[in-house]
Amino acid sequence: MICNRPRMTGLVLVATLSLAACSESGSAPSALLPYTVEEVPLHQVSVDLASGQTTSEEVTRAYIERIEALDGELNAVILVAPDALDQAAASDTRRAAGQELGPLDGVPMLFKDNLDAVGMPTTAGSFALEDNYPEVDSEVVRRLRSAGVVILGKANLSQFAGFRNSASLNGSTLGGGTHNPYDVMRSAAGSSSGSGISTAMSFAAATIGTETAGSIIGPSSVNGVVGMKPTIALVSRRGIVPISLTQDSSGPMTRTVWDAAMILNVIAGSDPDDAWSAEADTNKADYVSALDAEAMQGSRLGVLRPTGDNAESIGPLFDAALEILIAQGADLVDMPEDALVDPRPEMRTILIHDFKEDLNTYLGGTPGAVTVRTLADLIEFSKTDPRESMHTMDLWEDAEATVDGRQNPEYIAALETGKRLTQQDGIDRLLSEYDVVALIAPSGNPASELQPDGTPRPGPIPPGPRGTRPASLTTIAAVAGYPLISVPMGLVEGLPVGLSFVGTAWSESLLLSLAYDYEQASQSRVPPHRAVMSMETESTDFVSAVQKAVWAVDANLPLYNIESMDALVERRIGGFAIIGNLMGIFALLSLVLGAIGIYGATAYSAGHHTNKTGIRLAMDAKRDDVVRMVVSQSTKRVGFGLVIGLGLAFVMGGAMSEILVGASSTDAAVFGGVTFVPAAVSFVGLYLPAQRVSRTDPVQALTAD
Repeated sequence: MICNRPRMTGLVLVATLSLAACSESGSAPSALLPYTVEEVPLHQVSVDLASGQTTSEEVTRAYIERIEALDGELNAVILVAPDALDQAAASDTRRAAGQELGPLDGVPMLFKDNLDAVGMPTTAGSFALEDNYPEVDSEVVRRLRSAGVVILGKANLSQFAGFRNSASLNGSTLGGGTHNPYDVMRSAAGSSSGSGISTAMSFAAATIGTETAGSIIGPSSVNGVVGMKPTIALVSRRGIVPISLTQDSSGPMTRTVWDAAMILNVIAGSDPDDAWSAEADTNKADYVSALDAEAMQGSRLGVLRPTGDNAESIGPLFDAALEILIAQGADLVDMPEDALVDPRPEMRTILIHDFKEDLNTYLGGTPGAVTVRTLADLIEFSKTDPRESMHTMDLWEDAEATVDGRQNPEYIAALETGKRLTQQDGIDRLLSEYDVVALIAPSGNPASELQPDGTPRPGPIPPGPRGTRPASLTTIAAVAGYPLISVPMGLVEGLPVGLSFVGTAWSESLLLSLAYDYEQASQSRVPPHRAVMSMETESTDFVSAVQKAVWAVDANLPLYNIESMDALVERRIGGFAIIGNLMGIFALLSLVLGAIGIYGATAYSAGHHTNKTGIRLAMDAKRDDVVRMVVSQSTKRVGFGLVIGLGLAFVMGGAMSEILVGASSTDAAVFGGVTFVPAAVSFVGLYLPAQRVSRTDPVQALTAD
């Protein structure tokens, strides 16, 4: 049984001297050390809930406090669910009754604000939908709620998932501009920016993002987290504000690959209200069971190396990642630079036609309080409402100008060409021709500097001839409808970059397993400093203080890159061992000195010659105060002196915690109280024998033969 070691490691030696480290049930005194959520992966939260080391209510409250304390200028979270703590309490009640709903029961998650969730508006970041309170959950939320997940709130996003205009528009009008937690002057990417930031900052155990063409992979890469975009319609899109049912998907954004697999286990599957998902049940798998830390052994991987400016900026980091893959047993095969063709011209035609048709369907099903019922209504609202009118909407206007939707001949031709270029002549051809199981490439560049809203740029689907940009594996997988996963690869000048694994349709198990092997071997995730350093004044949790101290020594030290639960425990203990040892040494010295005093006093009162040995040992230990107390003829003076000593023990304990780990005043008080216990033992050992000593002459004792 793991006896709450992750939460009590800093107290191990002291606690074993003064109180039982753990109860029979394995639970900890939560009043002493509140549960820390900082950088704790979802699967560990799940384990801690199941073992009784914490409660859903405690975990949920901790995330809410982090959001309130740290979101600030990041603008990652639009709304915390008003009933989040009630959901958590209900989970705790179920668990206490032995009726938990599974490993995700009680685990809090945030959702991109284009997924319907009852009790909160689905705004897509626009004031046009601020009254859009859905009557039913989206299928993704329904599945997770049924699994017991606490629907913690809504994450900010690029407005309408980034599909409004080609000019720069950071974040959304309703949620504000988002900022990268590694450097607030840089982009958090889009469109699942709030989900990426929230995952990196431990605002939730995990988040859900959506992707049409890079909106999970991009934010995952630049925010240093894991992002999984599944095969189209492995996960239902019902109840999600759409861009294109041809390309839209929803997936997990997490701090570990294991967490992504746990979530995908729940959200994957067919949904009669999403006809595209009919084959999902046939092709889904147990993704957690498929994880294999030796998946690379004998696997052939196709390598798409960065070119141009990308080669200079991220080439060395990518080369280092390739070395890790080779060390894990992978056989790497370089692909030609022109192996893939850029499908953006076809994608533009597909998306502008789909957007009008699919958005009109969604808006037509919103509650009556929503006055915007069509794309034309949305354009009119955004032109006339002063909260929206400052931004252009050329993509909306181009979409509104289309006719015949998916029956348009231009659309049909673009869809056929796009699928051919990316599937049979693209990813599938490379997998077959070079006999590789997956393709790998950098997920993108480090985060770019933020530009003022309205700054001209090509946009996600620029018009114009093919070849204006190099072919992007992320875009190719998006048009193909194939899965890909991005896992942290490391930092370039302090900014994260991800490594992408791409496969054919329904290859999620393989990709997750390959990514898991790389993740465990590379240990490359580095959290943003502000995620672990910014609650110095707010935190009342000692473990957080120790984590801050660890990163102060080595900013690149990841605490939660693990291969197993045992490794997790060992890693956390290792981070705090020095603190526990120092506090333990202090407690042991206090007890040893007390024992010396007991020995000397008892020996003297019994008339033994060895009394001098005990007292002189105390003198050699430079504890003249102990000698004076042991031989004092005044019980009153002994009592007074020892009370002073207890007070000093309290102050020393508190001071040590502040000096060593920069703990708050509350932390200092806690540790002062802990060190008070062994000092109190010394008090008993000194005060009672001193009463017997007081009946004799201490001078004679010191001078007798």
